[in-house]
Amino acid sequence: MSLGHSSEPVESGPYFFLSYAHTPRNGPDDDVDPDRWVTKLFSDLSWHVMQLTDSPMGAGSRPGFMATDLRGGDPWHLGIGTALATCRVFVPVLSRRYFSSEECGQEWAAFLRRESPYGEPIQAIVPALWVPVAHSELPQQARGVTMPGQDLGAYAEYGFYGLMKLRKFRENYERAVLQLARRIVEIGERVAPSIGLPLDYSSLPSAFASSIDKPVIQVTVLAPRIGELPPSLDPYYYGRSPIEWTPFRDRKTNRPIADVLAEVVTSLGYEAEVRNFLDRSNRMLAVGQPEDPEIVLVDPWVLMLPDHHEALDELTRLQQPWKPILVLLNNPDHQLADDHAELLGEFTSRPNVWTIVSTEELRRLVPEAIGRIAGHVGARMPFVDPKTRWSL
Repeated sequence: MSLGHSSEPVESGPYFFLSYAHTPRNGPDDDVDPDRWVTKLFSDLSWHVMQLTDSPMGAGSRPGFMATDLRGGDPWHLGIGTALATCRVFVPVLSRRYFSSEECGQEWAAFLRRESPYGEPIQAIVPALWVPVAHSELPQQARGVTMPGQDLGAYAEYGFYGLMKLRKFRENYERAVLQLARRIVEIGERVAPSIGLPLDYSSLPSAFASSIDKPVIQVTVLAPRIGELPPSLDPYYYGRSPIEWTPFRDRKTNRPIADVLAEVVTSLGYEAEVRNFLDRSNRMLAVGQPEDPEIVLVDPWVLMLPDHHEALDELTRLQQPWKPILVLLNNPDHQLADDHAELLGEFTSRPNVWTIVSTEELRRLVPEAIGRIAGHVGARMPFVDPKTRWSL
């Protein structure tokens, strides 16, 4: 996906952008939001910033922005890209998980592309310490940011997570949130970068990319765009690009499924590159010829679309075991026609095709799928960089 800008600048934006690493759920039956404590921190921080400024709050408006603020129907990447281009202050919630997150690194990189007449954009980064991170563990890009001082006592020792989980630190938590809000306002008034054009932040390289190459797994999406949908399909799950497809969207999350899969791939020590199946270059090499490992996400409803027959034919020929195909079934109320259902049944019966019915099942099965990829790739030297070891 190429880097793109909108043609018009946005006049105003949130006072601060809270950037945080999503925490995976603790198993498929876990119904508790794992990011609820970050959400509380965001809410408390927004309240203080509102009190310290004339920034509005309530009735759909807040002085801060975090990804869960996206309203129903908002394109995922567009909403984040706009907030990154218009916020005054960038607030990363630091942890080891944060620096291993590809998306967090891309958000950081996007903010640093802003221009400021008052100083370098990095001066407008005000970190929040979620859990302590040693200076030696910080990526090079993060070492130029002013970190919380050791004079903050329990906050510096435990971070916001520790203060929130231990009742005896309730007063320390309140003090630390207020101090962070004051710092955000101080920097926002003094160093705020100029408002920029919203960009496709997800196509930027992570600011924390290691100089040591990681094995790359392609995450490829075959799904319709909103404009291609037949009348029987609900546009609620689709976007302007296949990459925005959100088959398991509900009140808990509206994250595109490709983002979720890329997060799992990254957490296992690989680099994920997300792309549209129809935009792949050198899409089909001869069977047995070396090609990048790949996970293909497929919407079964493309079976109904004549324009996608060529892509489906290609999938039918795709027999490489290092390219698992995940068919995501999200809405049993929509019934495929008999001939389409028969084609789907034949397609999903193949050994390298997996049927997935929930985000939780995707998170649970992807490590197994990657393990199979690693087994096949490790046995074929043309796939392996000599400096890289494919393993879980």
